[in-house]
Amino acid sequence: MDIKQKIQAKKVELGNKNKELSIKPISLKERIMRKIRRYAVAIVITEMIIVAVIGLTAPQIIWVYGKLTAENKRVIEISNAEEIKEVEDPQMKERAELRKIIFTLESSKGVNNYSKCKEQGKFNRTGHAIDGSGSYICFDTEEEEMLELDQYIKRRQNENMSRDEILCYYNTGKKTENCKYAEDAKLVKL
Repeated sequence: MDIKQKIQAKKVELGNKNKELSIKPISLKERIMRKIRRYAVAIVITEMIIVAVIGLTAPQIIWVYGKLTAENKRVIEISNAEEIKEVEDPQMKERAELRKIIFTLESSKGVNNYSKCKEQGKFNRTGHAIDGSGSYICFDTEEEEMLELDQYIKRRQNENMSRDEILCYYNTGKKTENCKYAEDAKLVKL
C-alpha cells in the first residue's frame, strides 16, 4: 500500500469526511527522541516497582552499622526495623572528653587562637603541633582542627596509652602519667 492508498483508507475509516488528511514524515531525530522518551518512562516505572518491592521487604532484612561523626559519636546497630540498639564505644566517649579538656586548657574554650594562625584567618586553638621550635600547623576550619585532634588521640589510644599518658604526651612529648598538664586536666569541668 502506498501513501495515497493509506490516506484513502484512513478517510474511509473516519467516515469519508471531506477533511484533508496529510501525513508528515517524521525525522530520524524525532523518531529517536520518541524512543528515548518511551524508554525513560519504562525505566522510571521499573525503578518505582523495584523501590516498592524493596520498601515492603526491607524491614525484615536491614543490617546497618552507622557512625555519627559529631562529638556524640555512637555506633548504631539495626537488626530489625522495630528494634534499635545503641552500642557505646568507651574510647569515643574518652576522646570527646579529652578533646574538650585539651581545647579548654590550650585556648580557654576557644577564646585564644594561636596568633600566627589568627593572622592568616585560620585556627589552632588546641596547640596541636606547636612545639616551641617555631614550627606550627594552622587549620582552615574548626572542624578540621577537631578532627585532627581526634585522630591524634585515637592513635595514642591504639598504642594503649592511659588518659593521663595521652595528656602528658600531648603537652610534653614524653610518655609519662605524671605531669602538671594531667593534673590541670582533672580540674577542668566538662
